[in-house]
Amino acid sequence: MLAADKAPGDEGLAWRFEGQVQEISLHHPDLDRQSWRDVRLEAASQGRFFPRQSRWQIDAGRFGFPGLPVAVMGFVQGGEAPSGSLSFQVSDWPCSDLVGHAPGSLRGALWGLALEGRLAAAMDVTFDAADWEKLALDVRFPSLCHVTRDPEPLAADLSPLQTGAAPVSTRSDLPLSPRQPGFTPLQSIPPHVRAAFLTAEDAGFFLHHGFEPEHMRRALVHNLERGRLARGASTITQQVAKNLFLSHERTLARKLAEAVLTWRLDALVPKPRMLELYLNLVELGPGIHGVGEAARVYFGKAPEALTPLEAAHLASLPPNPRGFARRFRDGSVDEGWLARLYDLVGIMGRRGHLSPADVAAARGAKLQLRKI
Repeated sequence: MLAADKAPGDEGLAWRFEGQVQEISLHHPDLDRQSWRDVRLEAASQGRFFPRQSRWQIDAGRFGFPGLPVAVMGFVQGGEAPSGSLSFQVSDWPCSDLVGHAPGSLRGALWGLALEGRLAAAMDVTFDAADWEKLALDVRFPSLCHVTRDPEPLAADLSPLQTGAAPVSTRSDLPLSPRQPGFTPLQSIPPHVRAAFLTAEDAGFFLHHGFEPEHMRRALVHNLERGRLARGASTITQQVAKNLFLSHERTLARKLAEAVLTWRLDALVPKPRMLELYLNLVELGPGIHGVGEAARVYFGKAPEALTPLEAAHLASLPPNPRGFARRFRDGSVDEGWLARLYDLVGIMGRRGHLSPADVAAARGAKLQLRKI
């Protein structure tokens, strides 16, 4: 329905709008590799459009699954660089209904998950396409769900994940247990090697609960600037969840499943064991997994013998391990890469992971790599 009406104040003529959608089908490679067919979604909104300002004002909106609506209010200012402020709110959702509404591959990834309780959440977003760095996110969860049964793959491997008492069945190809050859216990990895990975990948690992909001904001800014899913915002726990249970495809469905599994892993697996899992499964080159194997391949030594500069090199590989491995396959290291490693070593020093003498020694050293 559309109707012309005089807006209050100086904003001029406004168009009131109201609309509703009840069932849709969705298919997009950034959403899910499986089509979301005949998804029962409900969407409705009431508001005003001010042509003179190209401004959409949402006075009352909602979208979501039947019985699970998300309320939305705010405005979007149109033009070449849209801006706006939107508030989303979830009020008292029944947690038992959430998994049943999950479409596409998301449902398969969370098979077996059972929840109880009521979920309440809110998110405020302020943005300006002329400067995405100003993007502001504020996410709150006044009430969370309680798990009565974990997803099947996680439940089946819970004891091996927590203690390493047996191989992790979902990734039996990786050395994640002392019973497997090639496994590197956390205590065999020097503190400066652990610190290099924490500094490069997830400085707040021991403080957060599986997610780092500022990482998420920066990744969202990066993706909005490029108009595609070009970067993730994965903490160490998220990377463990993805590598153990999910594919590496860049889709919204995979990220949603990853978020649920990360939430559960953070609650169930002790932080030291989580770090141990990560340092044994992280990909550091083509077919090279874990710090132990990478130390032997790149430097011909055990991880206990890695220098701070060598540790910085390994910790800098995860964003693009296969690409970086090709860059150094002849054993040579360019000055640009060395500068990157020196910067990481400096950050480690400022955060108290290395002494000033260790920082100076690392910055005065050259990197000797083996040919691979």
